[in-house]
Amino acid sequence: MYEWKEGERLGRFAQDGVTRISERTYRAIEALAMSGCVPRDLFIFERRRTGFVVRIGPYAGLFRLGETVVELLPNIGSTREESRAYLWDMVNGADVVPRVLREDAAQATSHESLATFVIDAFVRATERLARCGLVGTYERTSRNRGVIRGAIDWQATLAKTCGRRDQFFTKADDWTNERAAHRLLKRALLVARRHEAYRNRADRLLVGTFRSIDETGRIDPLLAPPNETYERALHYARLLLSDTDTRFIRGRDALPSALIRLPHLFERYACRTVAKAYEANGWTASFQESTHSLVDGHFTLRPDLVVRKGGDVIVCDAKWKKVSASRGRSYGVDRNDMYQLHAYAERYGARDVVLLYPSAQREANKLAFANERVTFHLHFLPGGMDEMPLSSFERRKNVKR
Repeated sequence: MYEWKEGERLGRFAQDGVTRISERTYRAIEALAMSGCVPRDLFIFERRRTGFVVRIGPYAGLFRLGETVVELLPNIGSTREESRAYLWDMVNGADVVPRVLREDAAQATSHESLATFVIDAFVRATERLARCGLVGTYERTSRNRGVIRGAIDWQATLAKTCGRRDQFFTKADDWTNERAAHRLLKRALLVARRHEAYRNRADRLLVGTFRSIDETGRIDPLLAPPNETYERALHYARLLLSDTDTRFIRGRDALPSALIRLPHLFERYACRTVAKAYEANGWTASFQESTHSLVDGHFTLRPDLVVRKGGDVIVCDAKWKKVSASRGRSYGVDRNDMYQLHAYAERYGARDVVLLYPSAQREANKLAFANERVTFHLHFLPGGMDEMPLSSFERRKNVKR
């Protein structure tokens, strides 16, 4: 299994800042990028003097590269454990992923890979489902039963038994649990058993509860679960099967793979975390508000979060970018982000605007710029919500003018 980070560069030749990969792996990446099975900006090809290198786009999650599973982690923190821990924090705080994943992610550890997390959650959910029993139904069948049960199927009896008196076909309602959901789960169990740590548990399910299930045949990957008991197991089964159209994220960022777009995930995580802190202090929060435009009727402004209390208005915008107090006078802030926040402040009449940034370590959350009218605050998540501006009339500290 490969473990790569968002923004990491991969190449076939040894270069500074480039992780070397084999020719076979590079060709597999090319084929996957051209297949249309992954987002277009997952692999970004850059020309160098020694040849092309591949830069990983802003995603985290799992995808299959040939016979190998690749785990993508956010490029934050100094270790893999810190990266995974931050990813779990964002998944827990956002609402762009299914509820069942958020519940399991709350129990995940930063030491286990994403693949191990998915397999473990799937096996546990399937074992729980097996203890409850599979949903079945009655189906009308016609077959040679050897005993008279139901109504005799004379057409099948005459056509298939050649007039033998000791054989006859009958029509009757038979109980069966042959369902598309069960076929999907059995296929996923066959994948999970390849992982040595889960082979025995998967085998017990395959020779027990799922022994009579025929896993062959076409399955709609987006089939609805028979009931709520199936929801969790089916979700993880879709993640395990590389040949299904897994919808890992709801809405406009739904992707045909087990990948999360990090800027969108951080935006939802940051805005909901900050909104809860403001609402606890009596503010009202509004997400993706579009009530103002830069020019009357043109160029609609859509800030990530607007909070109000009395006559105070604070506008917040989340950016999945690296910013730090150690990166010079401007902290590494993109000037285009400052222009954007200034436009928000002008049109919304806000005295305070906040840029939200990710950070695995606690940064100094009182970094700010100010002019005679507007104060631009930089806030790093996770961080102390008590350091957010709560009034436009409060005394401003550590402000660069």
